[in-house]
Amino acid sequence: FIKIESVKFLTTRFMTKRQKFESFLSKSKTRVFLTALFFWILISVLDHNTDFEIAFSAFYLVPISIAAWYGDKKLGYTFAAISAIAWLLNDYLLIEHICASPLTPYWNTLVQLSFFLVAVFLISKIKSHLLKIREISLLKSDMVHLVSHEFNNALTNISISTSLLQESEPEHKTESREKL
Repeated sequence: FIKIESVKFLTTRFMTKRQKFESFLSKSKTRVFLTALFFWILISVLDHNTDFEIAFSAFYLVPISIAAWYGDKKLGYTFAAISAIAWLLNDYLLIEHICASPLTPYWNTLVQLSFFLVAVFLISKIKSHLLKIREISLLKSDMVHLVSHEFNNALTNISISTSLLQESEPEHKTESREKL
């Protein structure tokens, strides 16, 4: 019982922090840009201070995702490009790293950039589909509410009419009226 309550507490606490973060970012595009830039700088510095043998490229998806989800596709593509350049600088150009071919770092950067661009595209598509689903869900909810309201009105009218007919009937009922 205690474990379930603590999980509920942590989930509620996490949701509250996430909602605060989303509320903070939804206020302006400048906040989205600055937040993504902050994470990009943090990850770039961490990437620079680690050895090139330690893969850090997946962490660049954090600012890219923030830019693509809370900003727009254009901002996401911008952060994808600067993340690929930062990755190139940190892993190849700022350190003495000997490759089999001088074109290898640039090829790897193009591959990394294409991965980042695909991530931005997919994030943007997911967001647009989610917004469409929410809109359709609201329309469906409104339609169900309207139909149930109209159906309820019709049933109420039938019920009232039936009770009025029963009250106004004479004492002796005919068999055909009873069937109705």
